[in-house]
Amino acid sequence: MIEASLLMKGLDPYMGVFHVNRHNKATLAFDHIEPFRPWADKVVIGIIKKMNEIEKAEALVPDELDMKFLLTLEYRKKLIEAFFSMMDERAYLQGMRIKRKDHIHNLSGSLVEVIKKFMPNDIEIGNI
Repeated sequence: MIEASLLMKGLDPYMGVFHVNRHNKATLAFDHIEPFRPWADKVVIGIIKKMNEIEKAEALVPDELDMKFLLTLEYRKKLIEAFFSMMDERAYLQGMRIKRKDHIHNLSGSLVEVIKKFMPNDIEIGNI
């Protein structure tokens, strides 16, 4: 969603600001995702809180290489469904009640406006 929004606004998601530029990594998208990270965290924590102990045992499988737990495919699907459901919820942004996924596009537009202030007049960003 972040990469697509940046592209639609005429920005290259592979040009990072805070994250280190790496070959074939969408570093600007990694930078741009930070304000939205708490939304994903809230979905994950909410799903885990709703699980009883049996469900947790079924949902989490140990990753012996890294000494951590991974979600099973079934629970990853549930997590993705919950995430997309949350992204379709409406929340306030600058006095407007819009879908959360539209918050991303709105912030991408704001980023373009900030970048334009520092760009020479003869350089254009996308089709804006």
